[in-house]
Formats: sequence, structure tokens, C-alpha cells
Amino acid sequence: LGWSRSVVSWWYLYTEERELDAMILEINNSYDEKRNIFLKVSRVSEQPLKTSGSSQTVDYLENTYKVRTLPSLPQSTFYKGTWTKTIFASVFEKVDGLVTNRFMDPLQPTSWKPNASFSNMTTIAESGEVKMATRMTCCGSPIDPTQMSSFQLFKFLLQWTVPGMLTTAHIIFQALRIHYSGLMKMNVKTPVRTGSVARHATKTEIDLEPFFRAYLTGCVEKHPHPVEVTYLPCRSFSNETIHLRSPSCEKDHSSIRHVSIEPADPAFYTRIINYTSIETALDTELQSTGLHADPSSQRLLVSDQALLASILGSPSSQKTDTIKIRNSPPAFSWYQKSTISPFMDDFVSTSSDPSSRAVYFTIATKQRLIDRFALGSETLLGIYTFLESCLLRWVVLE
Repeated sequence: LGWSRSVVSWWYLYTEERELDAMILEINNSYDEKRNIFLKVSRVSEQPLKTSGSSQTVDYLENTYKVRTLPSLPQSTFYKGTWTKTIFASVFEKVDGLVTNRFMDPLQPTSWKPNASFSNMTTIAESGEVKMATRMTCCGSPIDPTQMSSFQLFKFLLQWTVPGMLTTAHIIFQALRIHYSGLMKMNVKTPVRTGSVARHATKTEIDLEPFFRAYLTGCVEKHPHPVEVTYLPCRSFSNETIHLRSPSCEKDHSSIRHVSIEPADPAFYTRIINYTSIETALDTELQSTGLHADPSSQRLLVSDQALLASILGSPSSQKTDTIKIRNSPPAFSWYQKSTISPFMDDFVSTSSDPSSRAVYFTIATKQRLIDRFALGSETLLGIYTFLESCLLRWVVLE
């Protein structure tokens, strides 16, 4: 469905009888994370809704008369549905919670009256307490985008974007006021759960992913027992599902053990290159965050932690004692905090071709400089580089 800055986008789905049957709620938070919810709806009352006589009018959306639009035929004034909230939607709410919705059919003129409750949404905590209630009404008639003039389009975009931009500072101020006055406490953002989409990935994170995939593939290929690893790259930039099988699966199909692994956020790929061992990496990434909003949340989502540890930590996949920091380019070693080289550096040094090694160490060096000297900001590193180049030119010219 794409990305959106709207808090919630609604997609209405109808049956062949043109009655509202289901909805897709596209939920977006302030951290560029999203989750799509499929929601079946039911009638609030069984009394058929009286529709206007023009309910059979057919309109075509383009000149070729291939795409047509038909008014709906609702059988109830209101429709309702319930779904479980599993995304960090607000800093004042936990991830878990129940949400109830009541809708009116948007294709009916009665839904657009100023006093009509077009959509009601209520968030309920695990304790049963109502946390938040929202009510949406409409201030005007709907606009057909295919019939809009250029002036109407400009006016609509202006009214749609400017108020949101101007109220952002007000929202932040009110949130801080509520937090520091003690009325409600702001929660720290938690990693997304499986099924949600994390923030946009940076180019560095995307470029590092193939190296971790290669490491995972190599460990599975060397594992002596029949195992299948289902690897899901971070959903913010990939929809792939990769199945990796050890060689012994060809001989023994009956005792194959399965494990799935999915990084919750794209920053996993920049963190993994800094661990000195895979054991340390797993201990850290699989540890529950303990955050108030979602205490059990993890940065690496794994279905069977013990099995994954045995695959990645098996003697055949571990680095040997003869592999030292000399495998990484000497010029890239001075800034490392530890005298032991990261296990990903050793893997790339011994398992990749020269061109891939050059690409990896260039990316890893830049990322480590960002983490150590630029507070994790690539923009700040760019400012440092610009100032350094200006100083160098000034020295040369002088």
C-alpha cells in the first residue's frame, strides 16, 4: 500500500452485492513504522438502510469506459469491527491493546453530514480501561479527484498539508507538558513485532545485508544435522523469504528441524558488524528490551533461539584462532575499540572475493567512524568531512 504520513489510512472493501464487508487499516507512527490490519466488519443493526434512487447510477472513470464506479448498497447505518493493536502507535500507550471501530459507509451521502459520526475509534488497555477515544466528522461534501480543477487540487493540498505542519510543534509541546506534569508518562519506542514494517533503511544498512546473508548461508551449509532456516530480511526494504537447508536434509527428510530469523529493524545490519563473536551478538540481539511499552520485545525475532545458536555457534562455523585482526586492512583497524576483530570482518576476509572484501571494509569503516565520532549520524560525518576539506584547502592555499 506504500508509505504515508497519515496516522491511519482506511481502505474499504465491498462484496459483490456492494455492501461494506472488510477494511484495511494502514497504521503509521511518527518513527516511519507501519502495520497493516485486515478487519472484517459486521452490521450494527440488521435493519436495511434506505438508499437514494440514484443508487444504480454507473460512472466511468476514464474515456475508454473500462473502469467504472458504482454506489454501495449498505444494509446498516453503522458497521463495527475489533482488532488487536500490535504497533507502537503512541508514546503514551503500550504496544498491546484492543481497538474497537464503528464506521459509516463512506459512499453514502448520509456519512458526510456535519453531525454524523463518520468513524469512531476506541483504544482499550489490557485491563479493560478506555485509553483513548476519537470521533471523526466531515465538514464538507466529498471531492471526486477525477473531476477536480487545478485550483481545487491546489486548495485541497494546501488545506491538507499546512495545518499538519503548523500543529506538529503544538503536538510536541502538549506531549511534553503532559509527560512532565505527571498526567501520563511517555514510553520509549520498542522494536517492531513481526508483521510490522520498520523505518526506512539507509543505503549502508541495505548494502551490508548481503554479507550477513552470506554468513548465515555458510553456517547452514556447514551444519552437520538436517536443519532448515527461514530467513526474512528486514521488512522495511525487502519482501523476500529465503529458505536455507543443510546438506544432510537431502538424506534425512523426516527429522528436519526448522527455525526462522527476522531482524526487527534495519539497524541490525550495522550492529552485527561490531560484535567480536556470534555468541555475543545473539546474547545481545535476542535479549528482551524490558521496555515498559513492550517488555518482551526483541531486536532479532527468532522462532527457536537454541537451534539458531547451535547452527551459528557450531565448531565448523566458528572462526579459528589463527584468524587475527591482520585479515582486515591495517589502515581500518586503528579506530576499533577492541583488539579482537569482529567475527563478520573475519568471515568476509576468509570467504569473500577481493572486490567484495573491498566493498565490505569500505562500508564497515565508514559506519564505524559514524558510530564513534559522529554520534551515529551520517549527516554529521558529512559535515565533518566538508569542514575538513575546507580546512585542508585553506592550508594548501596559504
